Amino acid sequence: MQVAYRCGRYSEASEMYRKLRTVNDAEINQVILVHGIKIFGKLHDADRVEAIWPEVLSKGWMDTFPATARIDAASEMDDIRAAASVLDYLQDASLPSDEPDVSVSHFSSAINACKNSDENLSCMAANVLLNRTIEEGLQPNFVTFTSFAAAHSSGSSETKRVLSILAEQKVIPNSLFVESFLGAIFQGRLRDVWSVSDVAERIQGTSPDRVQFALDFLDDVEAQGVDFSRLTLLTHKCLRRRA
Repeated sequence: MQVAYRCGRYSEASEMYRKLRTVNDAEINQVILVHGIKIFGKLHDADRVEAIWPEVLSKGWMDTFPATARIDAASEMDDIRAAASVLDYLQDASLPSDEPDVSVSHFSSAINACKNSDENLSCMAANVLLNRTIEEGLQPNFVTFTSFAAAHSSGSSETKRVLSILAEQKVIPNSLFVESFLGAIFQGRLRDVWSVSDVAERIQGTSPDRVQFALDFLDDVEAQGVDFSRLTLLTHKCLRRRA
């Protein structure tokens, strides 16, 4: 089951899990339940995840291991409320991780749930989660900010604020963040881009101020020595031609 999961064969892993649960004398431990959460999270089977989670809690097996799996499953399913509820549970039960990096990963994964969510308040939820990360004395990393930027691809007025928070937290951007941030600036339009002309077509109608902001941003991160992805290179070239 674990091998099938690691190989990305989630349907096969789910069948193994189901068969295991039907064996009367099979020992069901924390590891099996956690893998069930991870498997069904990948399959976007919210009902099965919700069925397993109370079992983990009732058996007193709640710690960093299942918490990470449950938040990651919520992230896979773009379920902001479920991710936030696990964070609340960790706080209320006084079960924070002793490892700051693990706690940051919990918040990063929860923010990632906001990225593709259809909920109208997904941007606001991402803001709340990032603020909470900082308020708890944790250091957001580039994974946190990449998810945060992607959560604002609907064109929220908070887009520019991302950079100020990034600077305040002294986080150096990487190529993945830069590409996600461009997606936020251009409101998710930079999809299926293969050439400079594709970029020009996608960003038609974008306000001059937003275009200039994007160009200034790319010039700045280029000066910092950040490697650009192909999409970022094409976008930068397009914006320079328009300048």
